[in-house]
Amino acid sequence: MDSVSVNYAPPRHVGTVDDCMFYHSIEIPNYGLIDGLSDMRPSLPILFDPVNFKGKNVIEIGPASGFFTFEMERRGANVTSIELGPDMDWDYVRHHDGLSEDVKKQWQADLERVKNSYWFGHERCSSKAKVVNGTAYDVKRLGLSAEIGLLSNTLVHLHDPLGAIASLAASVTETLILCDAEPYTGSRAGTFFRHLFRKKCVAEFIPRHDNKKNIHTWWHLSAPIVEEYVKILGFTETTLVYFRSGLTKGAAVDQWAIIAKKPAGLRTV
Repeated sequence: MDSVSVNYAPPRHVGTVDDCMFYHSIEIPNYGLIDGLSDMRPSLPILFDPVNFKGKNVIEIGPASGFFTFEMERRGANVTSIELGPDMDWDYVRHHDGLSEDVKKQWQADLERVKNSYWFGHERCSSKAKVVNGTAYDVKRLGLSAEIGLLSNTLVHLHDPLGAIASLAASVTETLILCDAEPYTGSRAGTFFRHLFRKKCVAEFIPRHDNKKNIHTWWHLSAPIVEEYVKILGFTETTLVYFRSGLTKGAAVDQWAIIAKKPAGLRTV
């Protein structure tokens, strides 16, 4: 596999939250709590308490507003995040007749505001985290390596989620932290399917040829699929937990989390 050059994103000075879109709710020092689109604070004991971050290097795919980034730093980690660069398209569903320029421009504008939220927090948290321009599939080709890898609420947005997991796993020596939303929540009609997704290795393909509004979601993967796959990749000591995160608007999202550790004898990259 050909390697690609590492292109670190330069820090930005962002003076006001008015230039930001906060994906995650986050507490900023000397500023206070900023409500985001998703409140992942309830997930911290589940995702991070079982993992020793002190002195460890972390690869994080998709930092969004930096909520997890800065928390891992607070726990002693050195974090390198992978985020799309200025000339990179997101992994949207590509219909045969293309995507309007207006939609692309709006998405790029929203992404820039999310990046601003990251750098707004980065400066005020005195963060030393680095951001590398790339995609979820580029981890190994970028030549990155770390003891810990984090992939949170990203798999549903990828056309090849297992490829992204494999790319991250190939660069991580100790622990993978993975989480995503459960499908079929909040619906009595979906109870059967939710039970199926918790018990079986199943997946649902979301895009439809006659629906161009949903271009951001590719797959619903059951947690057992992901758990089985990371074991195939050598991370055989797994813990699967189901939990509920909050949303700023008062709703809640049911999620799954997998903490997968590689036995000591297999810890090489």
